[in-house]
Amino acid sequence: MSAPFALEAHYTALPMRAQAAFAQLGDVAVRAEMARSVALLSGSFSRRQVRGKTYWYFKHTDASGKQRQIYVGPDSPEIRRLVEEKQSSPQPDALRQLAKLAAVSGCQTTPSLHFRVIKRLSDYGFFRSGGVAIGSHAFIAYGNMLGVHWGGGSAAITMDIDFAHAGRSLSVALPADVEANAGDAIESLKMGFVPLLGGSGGGAGSWVIPDTPEFTLDFVTPKTTTDGAPFKHEQLGVMLQPLPFMEYSLEDVQQAVIFDMTGAVVLNVPHPARYALHKLIVFGERSGEHRTKSNKDLLQSALLLHILRIQRPDEVEEAWRDLVSRGPGWRKRAKLGLDAIEKLWPDEGFADWLQGAVKASSN
Repeated sequence: MSAPFALEAHYTALPMRAQAAFAQLGDVAVRAEMARSVALLSGSFSRRQVRGKTYWYFKHTDASGKQRQIYVGPDSPEIRRLVEEKQSSPQPDALRQLAKLAAVSGCQTTPSLHFRVIKRLSDYGFFRSGGVAIGSHAFIAYGNMLGVHWGGGSAAITMDIDFAHAGRSLSVALPADVEANAGDAIESLKMGFVPLLGGSGGGAGSWVIPDTPEFTLDFVTPKTTTDGAPFKHEQLGVMLQPLPFMEYSLEDVQQAVIFDMTGAVVLNVPHPARYALHKLIVFGERSGEHRTKSNKDLLQSALLLHILRIQRPDEVEEAWRDLVSRGPGWRKRAKLGLDAIEKLWPDEGFADWLQGAVKASSN
């Protein structure tokens, strides 16, 4: 592999107005997610008189497009406060305007088709139940979070959308007891997704559109058994494909925001340092010809290490020390990935930096 230009050629710093716009969008999106209730659904309250008493109802359109009416309760100060909350809480129109402002200011948007899928999963509670967005969509979120706009080669969106969940892993501190049927969410999109069948006749953790097989939704989880067979997660309503070393990315998960011109979604993503270092492990895990497909992964890893070294070096060093403490198999694979980016960008000195962090902690 030849070095794909200096790392500085693959990103530009966002102007202050863009960083401010994204910060405001993020604040409002997070506040809306934290305050999510009946009052935040798109719809309206109505009152009915029944035998001289007043009762409140709420009409709205659910995530599948069906009209619903929710019984809220008898008239009371608490119900009236809920009605007032609808007027004071962040609404979709406000998020839409802030999203447009962030986009025109220079922040990086998520392709609308992908945003639609991710938002629908959010509406069904996938991220509140511990789901994590991984891959290129997390990388886009990191750019806006870190105040940079990635170049096309580094953040090129593939046609797959990757998600992870702790699954059977008990070591990942995420809420895993909330039901959120991701399968229902995907089917409600009416985009033609069907679960991909594995060799055993069971789902293989992926959903595809038969006419567009490159557009896939992949659901993965840490590998906790020797056979690594996909298994059905009952609360999520989807099959999960176990992958080795996946648990590293699912520890110290962060909240982030992605958006398009229509709004924003709060989602879980791996810590950016763990995302970058996990890319090195994945490279080391791949064999021979499969490594030639890893250029984008290595570039994303190098870019994050480059920027985090400037902004948050301690977090990278802590994540690296955790990685190398996990055993020789982890160290061997990570070193193969680190050696690969050292060959591509030798002037960065990533290996000396990370190895020095380990030595300093042992003194």
